[in-house]
Amino acid sequence: MKESATAKTMQIAPFGRCPPGLAGGCKQITMRPVDAAGSFVGPGKAPSFGISAGAQIVGTIEHRLGGTYTLGIGYQHPGATTPPITVGGLTLNLPAEAGPTAGGLCGWPWWWIVLIVLVLLIRIWLLRRRLRRRP
Repeated sequence: MKESATAKTMQIAPFGRCPPGLAGGCKQITMRPVDAAGSFVGPGKAPSFGISAGAQIVGTIEHRLGGTYTLGIGYQHPGATTPPITVGGLTLNLPAEAGPTAGGLCGWPWWWIVLIVLVLLIRIWLLRRRLRRRP
């Protein structure tokens, strides 16, 4: 596979709803794989896509017209290295921006941050209420 030509066609976006158990988050990658001769890999290659340990393909791989494929990649751990993708036995190294995300502020899940802020707001409200009642 011609990695530089394929990398030029690659678009990376958030995946939407990532399945549970993938703490490193999910990314959606759209690309048009190009072989060593400069030809597009072509249609019908979705079953030949694979990814190494530490990540998994999420959902189905969509083949779009013109040799373009869209796939979701989910990462089990935040901060892990970005694994390569294989297409028909040929390896493609993904750019760093396609790798796992921290999943929140400093690696904390977003719902923990919301919960902590909510608890602090309730605590402040109760303290202010108690201070108003004192003579």
